[in-house]
Amino acid sequence: MIQRISNLVAQRSCARALIESDRRYFEMAAEVQELSLGRLTWMPGLTGLAASCVIHRVETSVGQDLPATWFDEIEQVLGERAVCRARIYFDGCPRGRDEVFRDRGYERRSEIGYLAPVGHPKVPANMRLSQVLTKDDWKLKLSLHEQAMEAPDGYTNQADLWVEMERRKCATGLMRSFLVRLDDEIVATVGTIVNDGLLRLKNIVVSPHMRRRGTGVGVVQHLWQMAEVDYGCRFGVFGVQGGKGSKLYSRAGLYEVTRQTEWSRLMAAQL
Repeated sequence: MIQRISNLVAQRSCARALIESDRRYFEMAAEVQELSLGRLTWMPGLTGLAASCVIHRVETSVGQDLPATWFDEIEQVLGERAVCRARIYFDGCPRGRDEVFRDRGYERRSEIGYLAPVGHPKVPANMRLSQVLTKDDWKLKLSLHEQAMEAPDGYTNQADLWVEMERRKCATGLMRSFLVRLDDEIVATVGTIVNDGLLRLKNIVVSPHMRRRGTGVGVVQHLWQMAEVDYGCRFGVFGVQGGKGSKLYSRAGLYEVTRQTEWSRLMAAQL
């Protein structure tokens, strides 16, 4: 019983760390503006990128009482910054506000927070991660994103803008980006954030010709090992429910510990 309680406490702590890692990620290298409800973070010069602008830290207790004036406020602020997509995050999966968001043209997406069990599996012996540091490293990373033709968040994004966003976030020292090699071939890229006793995977992209060959699982398990061996901490990640990432993390052996909800819609200028 004591061990079970201890495990539950640890899982709840990791769940909170996962949520907070996203909040810190949104705010890395970003401008921050407090709203009447919640906080807006955006990255100047990158507002054509869905991932560069997010509203978060909105109290879930607000429920259906989100006033129309709040939507008017945030949509005016986003419009002034030429943001391509309004994205609003809530902790958990509150259902009470579905109607009010859908009436405003927003779509709902659930993200699952995954945690790895203690005890990492064996990783591929020929897989190596090297940190993206030099201009040449960033060019190699950009080339892989261009080949992939998709962004980790599931939205349509320009590869050059995405890589510039990651470069700025890594420049804060709070995030690291890696190139993943099998033998001498670059097969993937991935990022990490360490937050409150948790190493968080961010933005995995696998080369198209290496998909469905165990490469993604190998990358996940490599970071799982990094968390336990190099940092002495737990390992986790968020994945969109029903998306490729969620299926990958389940196959790799991770399990659900929390959820968060995103409501989003294209801004009028993008319609």
